[in-house]
Parts: sequence; structure tokens; C-alpha cells
Amino acid sequence: MITKTIDRSEQPLSAGQRRGRRVTFAILGYKTVLWAAIIVAVIAGTVLLPVKDWLAEALEWTQGLGIWGPVVVVAFHIVACVFLLPGSVLTLGAGFLFKLFRGAIVVSIGSTLGACAAFWVGRTIARNWIAGKDVFVQKPASHNIFEGRKLVEAAAKYNRVVQATHGPRSNGALEPAFEYAWKGNLGKMLYVHGLNYRPRMSIGKVTGPQPILSSCDYDLWCGPAPTKPLMRKYLHYDWHWDWTTGNGDIGNMGIHHVDSCRWAVNQMELPKRVISIGGRFAYDDDGQTPNTLITLLDYDPVPILFEVRGLPKSKSVHDQKWSRNMDTYLGEKFGAVVHCENGYVLNGAAYDKKGELVKKFTSERISTKQNFIDVMRSRKTDDLYTDALDGHLSCGLLHMANISHRIGKETRPGQIRETIRGNKVFAKSFDRIAAHLEANGIDLSKTPATLGPMLEFDPRTEKFTGEFSKKANKLISRPYRKPFVVPERV
Repeated sequence: MITKTIDRSEQPLSAGQRRGRRVTFAILGYKTVLWAAIIVAVIAGTVLLPVKDWLAEALEWTQGLGIWGPVVVVAFHIVACVFLLPGSVLTLGAGFLFKLFRGAIVVSIGSTLGACAAFWVGRTIARNWIAGKDVFVQKPASHNIFEGRKLVEAAAKYNRVVQATHGPRSNGALEPAFEYAWKGNLGKMLYVHGLNYRPRMSIGKVTGPQPILSSCDYDLWCGPAPTKPLMRKYLHYDWHWDWTTGNGDIGNMGIHHVDSCRWAVNQMELPKRVISIGGRFAYDDDGQTPNTLITLLDYDPVPILFEVRGLPKSKSVHDQKWSRNMDTYLGEKFGAVVHCENGYVLNGAAYDKKGELVKKFTSERISTKQNFIDVMRSRKTDDLYTDALDGHLSCGLLHMANISHRIGKETRPGQIRETIRGNKVFAKSFDRIAAHLEANGIDLSKTPATLGPMLEFDPRTEKFTGEFSKKANKLISRPYRKPFVVPERV
């Protein structure tokens, strides 16, 4: 059985801490209700009570204060701004008391300080309201490793329920199937093989910038990404294949099965090494991300091998419906295969080495959406299927894979084989992908694949180390365009 000590130091989980967070939430709620009551009372008092008469009497009293009069008027302005009282009487009164020039200065100072005070109070209240949002986020939970960690920190700081989920978590058969493998029923676990064989045809190639529909707020649509000219036919969906907005298909549909793989290896941190091989083959279009990718996420003791295939099984079917002509692995196009000494687990079932069914698993499991709603009501965040940390870690795997690919170089197949020959699982995977590409008319000696470096990674700091760390660490985050900035300190 594989066990792992889970360090959630950045996500307090003890009973005492959870009670403290619930108390904090309750206090936050009381503060919001109290402020709302005060605002309603002030507005009602302004309408029902002779507030203007009181202000007039106060100004008359102020006239007798001498040099302290302007200070008192400024103080009245601050109170009036914060508590929504009418300021016209104060403005007229200042003009009467201090004449035109001096009165204008007093009113300007009072209005400015009053506006600052009102803004500060409003911002404080708004922070509490903003922090009161629970979040359901899906595929992928982050665009890079840095902002995934900030998601974890924000969820902990604001005591929020964050369900960072991916498709297979609603499948009740997966957990008992993985547990069956963890307990050693099929012998020692060797590695987990993730599959995402999904057809991805060319998105075409434009000759110049494309128009943005007037109904689209392009500035808002881009968010933290640069508002560069649209250099593809379609704005929507095809953003997945642009590095400034997407993560390729491993981060689009692949993340569902990447998450299954991490679930299967029972890990609650990122791996210490990663290497990728891939490219965008068979067509020249406006996409940037690979349509073919294999990556080794080198967990100890059970690594993850993940494959993305966007091309069909052969060139002969390029003019047919690709979705009906994709490759399969052990009869499947998608999922996580847990390879063990004496068999494997795949999509909720256990098989022996000959592929004969050993056991099929079923389990009652509510959907991730219902789980999210239930936890919002109970505030028992331990009951979440996938909290912010789970979402961050699963997305972190695909980000690591992409980073290795992005700083890699086109390399001849012979050199690739020589580089990876020490890892039999990854070497065999490359042979399979090379045969797949050859069937699609791709000669890797003429159109080389990109070999990413084997990157070393520190799971504690979530930074790359070693020879290629300088280049790799630049891709852990991104330049954020104002005002869509993810702060270093949450």
C-alpha cells in the first residue's frame, strides 16, 4: 500500500482551526448585518428627523468657536460623508461663516477628508463582502503554478469553500478501484498512465489581425493577458491553443485525467522531476501549443506518464471524422491506467496481466456540484472532494509538463532515444508516439519533436532548481496586466 504524509500547512485543517474559522465567519456576518442596520437607521433618521435644523444650529454654535471653527466644520464634513448626511447645509454654512475664499478652502479640505474616510469605510465593508464568496472552479483551476498557490492561500485566509474540481471526481467507482491497487491486490504499483486521445484539427491560418465583435469587451475578455491583435479565426475556444491564455489540451481536457492520475498515486505535493516530448504536427496553423505530447512526472515511488494525442490513428482517415478514428490504449481513449506487477486498474475496474476482468467497482457518490453545495451549508471543508490545494496540485502537474516542453529544443529521434533510454517506461512511450506520428505521415527525422529538459523541482518552495531553473522559473508566473493582477501577498 502506498501512503503519503500530507502537509497542508498552508491550509489549516485542525479541529480548533476550523472552529476558529467558523467563528471568524460568524463575526464577519454580524459585522455586515450591523453596518447594514446602521446605514438604514441613518437614512431613515435623515428623512424622519430634523437633521438640517440640527446642522444649522451646530453651525451657529460653531461661529462662536473662533479659530477652532474651521476644524469643527471639517470634522462635520467627515461625519456627513461617512454617514450619508446632507452636505449642502455645511457648504452653505461655511460660506456664511468664513466668507467666500476661506469658506471654499474649508469645504474643500472637509470634502476631501470626508471622501477619503468614506472610501476607507466602504473598502473595509466591501472586503468583508468580497471575502464572503465561495468558489466552484473547473478545468483548469489556474493558468500557472504561482496563481494556483495564491488560490490556496486566499481560500485559507478568507475561510472560503473552494471546490477546484475536475470531471472524474464524481465517478464513484474510481476511489474503490484505486484503493484496491493501493492495498497491493495486484502487486506493487509500477506507474500510472494517463490518456487524453481527443481529436484536434487545424484551427486554420489567418493572414492578418481579425476583427473583434462589438458585443465583446475585449479588454475584460483578455483579463491579465496582453490585449494583442487577434491572430486566429475564432476568438472563443481556440484560446486554449495560445500560451498567453491557455495551456494546450493537457490543460483543457487532459486536466481531468491528470487529476485522476494524481489521485491514483495518492500524492499531495508536486513531483521532484519532469520531462516532456511533443510538438504541433501535421498542419501549419495559428495554434502554439502541442497537439501531441508525452510527459513523465517523476513521483517517487510511482511516477505518472501522461499522453496527449490530437491526431487520428493514421493519415488515411484525415478526410474522415476524426473522433471515430482515434487510437486507443487498452481499449480506452481517456482515463488513468494504474499499472501493477500482476495487472492494472482502469476506469473503475481491475484486470489481470492478460486483460481479464478481476473486479468491477461501484460506489454511491454524489456529484461534485452537490458536494460543493453541501459543504457551503455545513462549512466542513474537510468534506470537499477537491479543495483549492487539490486543484492547484493537479494543475501544477500540467504546468510543469508544459514548462519542460516550452524551454525544450527540436531534437532528432536518435538523440531523444539516447537521452531517455534510462527510463524504460518513457522510452517505450516515445516509441509508441513515434509510430503514431509515422502513421500520420510525420517523419521525425525531418520534422523533429521538441525534447524538453529533465527539470528538477523543489516541492516545498514550488520552484525549479538546477541547470535549467532560470528559464523554467520565468514560466512559473506571468506578467499581469493591470488591473487584473494576482498579488504576491494575498
